[in-house]
Amino acid sequence: MAEKIFNNPNVFTSEDDFIVGGFSTSLKNLNWSQIKGLMESRIRKAITDYVEHEKLNQSGDNLTEKTKHDNAIILLCSIISDMIGLEVTKFDIDSICDQFINSDQYICWQNGIKIKYDKYIQSNKQFIMGIQPQSDYTEIEMATAQKATNSINFLEILEVLSGIYKN
Repeated sequence: MAEKIFNNPNVFTSEDDFIVGGFSTSLKNLNWSQIKGLMESRIRKAITDYVEHEKLNQSGDNLTEKTKHDNAIILLCSIISDMIGLEVTKFDIDSICDQFINSDQYICWQNGIKIKYDKYIQSNKQFIMGIQPQSDYTEIEMATAQKATNSINFLEILEVLSGIYKN
């Protein structure tokens, strides 16, 4: 089965939800653990992609790959600190991802999704084994969900999280 954007409007209720945690999957009857894992994988990929993008944007004949990587990590940590106030303490990609996923800002957003997931499961007992993507989006809503899921970058994720956490 081909992967499709997870599109349950009872769980992801806004474009911001797709920007932060949107994912594609071919799985059906998703339980919370699967959804959480897919959202976290998406964050890890966004962070890794950001570092790779920044490495490519650096110019200079005398810059080694390690220097480019270190510069990209420094920039990433600085932006994370500036936008959501998270002071990164370990500087390898996996540790940065772990620290981000365990940050108050990400957990605050994730808890909101978990509450919506739980309410949906409780109100629809037939989904006790997990929820399925739904097809009751309009074409415009689905296009918005696809764009927000597929074409965002890590800076946009940070921007949304900083706004959610302040509210």
